[in-house]
Amino acid sequence: MKKVFFDSSVIIAAVGSKTGASARILSYCRKQKIEGYISEYVLLESKKNVRKKFNEIQKQRFNALILKSKLIVIEDPNVEIVTQYVDIISAKDTPVLAAAHILKVDYLITHNTKDFMKPSVLQRVHPIKIMTPKKCVYHLKKCLADRCK
Repeated sequence: MKKVFFDSSVIIAAVGSKTGASARILSYCRKQKIEGYISEYVLLESKKNVRKKFNEIQKQRFNALILKSKLIVIEDPNVEIVTQYVDIISAKDTPVLAAAHILKVDYLITHNTKDFMKPSVLQRVHPIKIMTPKKCVYHLKKCLADRCK
């Protein structure tokens, strides 16, 4: 089963749209077609942004989304590990990149293409594929249809 790490931008987008690519990927987790992971840092970042940007109904949707998606919440990497990534990505994104890299996930999904799609980042975490939710939905549909491992 493919292992997928989600950045907070994906969780926030799924709260805002039930029909978008972010929600679709999380539904793959719910249906146990993929294993979804977030870190404590991603969970807190997501909660903080949902509180700022959304109404009460959407805030409730956030809680349900986390539970129903069966996301596995991992501990944040320690400071020594996180600082190994400061030379290639902004400080606020280092805990996300470090967690995904340590887990050896197949995919890191994010809307933040500016920071995560830099050649230096892609090279450092290879063979992890970093992509947007839309691209990942397309890729996973094809992969799941081909019964990839």
